[in-house]
Amino acid sequence: MKVNPLHSYITVWLEKIGMKKPDRPSLMTPEQKKMNMMLIDEEVQELMIALSKNDDIVELCDAYFDVLWVVTQSAMMNGININDIVRAGAASNLSKFCDTHEEAIQTVTAYMNGTHPNKQGVFIETRIEEVNGSYVIKRTKDGKVLKSISFREPDFSFIENRMKKPEAV
Repeated sequence: MKVNPLHSYITVWLEKIGMKKPDRPSLMTPEQKKMNMMLIDEEVQELMIALSKNDDIVELCDAYFDVLWVVTQSAMMNGININDIVRAGAASNLSKFCDTHEEAIQTVTAYMNGTHPNKQGVFIETRIEEVNGSYVIKRTKDGKVLKSISFREPDFSFIENRMKKPEAV
């Protein structure tokens, strides 16, 4: 497994402040959870301010970095390697795209009829855009990318399985 520099930096940071990250997935203490929630909220608010101003690239970089840091640190405090959840989440996100025009037509029809597996009973006007050989389904009113009928939810069960493994002696 390739070492993630962000994980390495945060590991050093946690050691310097006297915090130990778990060796396997686990839930945080209530105090750790409260602190992580506060840190994430604070940094996201700073990012929102930087984005709303959108006039200082250095401020934006600082805000993006701080959010990445506190979110990754929080995952690490749960014994989770953020790269593992990024891989599972990315595979899911990439399944939003349609591979064929037929799949795209089926997806648009499902949204139009309110029969899309992820939006049962919700009628959504959509359009198809062909981009680099894939078919992207977008909501007509705002251009949001929607899920194909072949969308797969992210599978994070491997994290839960790691959590259940007995500790090595």
